[in-house]
Amino acid sequence: MKKIWLYLLCLSLPLSMVAQKEGKISMEVSSDTIGLNSTLEVSITVENTQIKRFNPPQFDGFKVQGPSTSTSMSIINGNVSQSATYTYYLTPLEKGTLKLGAINVHTEGGILTTDEKEIVVLENFDPEVKPKKRRQSLWDEDPFFRRSTPQPPRTLEKSKKKYETEKL
Repeated sequence: MKKIWLYLLCLSLPLSMVAQKEGKISMEVSSDTIGLNSTLEVSITVENTQIKRFNPPQFDGFKVQGPSTSTSMSIINGNVSQSATYTYYLTPLEKGTLKLGAINVHTEGGILTTDEKEIVVLENFDPEVKPKKRRQSLWDEDPFFRRSTPQPPRTLEKSKKKYETEKL
């Protein structure tokens, strides 16, 4: 009988270790400064806990699109991790400094809260845009699949003259 209790205790120990993982919440924004006609991406991620109630946040001063939701769960060597992400796309309605309020999520371990964020909305904001790197193709460096040198495009006038001379 003692062996059975000891066996059950050993089996329940890893489960209690998984249950002791503390849940956390984070709010990430795509940028702290945006233009009046730009779109801001706000992602709220809840990790390592089950969500009991998620109240959609109030985004005052923004036109809201979303949420888009994503969930994941992984078990690696007995370690369980899970997350749920809610993504909102916000378009500002006015310029100035707008606040994204704290978000409360009710979970099985209690209430998790994010920090507030301030977003600066400017009339004309031109972020530094980095040129996108051209994606290398698998065939770009293969000597057997070299592209021939491109021919200059024919102009419409030359092809039209050729057609007219053939017509006579």
